[in-house]
Amino acid sequence: ILASPKVTDFSSFCQWAGDGVLTTVVGAAGVILEVRGGMDKVTRHIKYYAMNRIGLSIFYFWLGCFVMGGAASVHLGQTWRTVFHITGCVAWGVAAGDLLVACSRGSLASGQEEPGDDVALKV
Repeated sequence: ILASPKVTDFSSFCQWAGDGVLTTVVGAAGVILEVRGGMDKVTRHIKYYAMNRIGLSIFYFWLGCFVMGGAASVHLGQTWRTVFHITGCVAWGVAAGDLLVACSRGSLASGQEEPGDDVALKV
């Protein structure tokens, strides 16, 4: 999006800049959530783990919607549309999987709970 601006007037510039900033910020948030999902603080406590997975589920749902509707309409070739549709369906599958994992209960990691924390997950 940012690499190939199609700007003809002020309105199209605003659309291009808005899409570029949105995809950059949301993409960075997805990377941060994925990295944080592997940290000990998140994986050991079900509350943090579930919130992380729910956030990732929202991210991957958005990604699927964006790829299916936004990016696929820019490229006119059938091959690219097929690639984007497959990518969108995979993103939705990952979103459903993250939501399923977030709603499942984990087993105890050490048999002890820290004061004020929820049940720890076994990783």
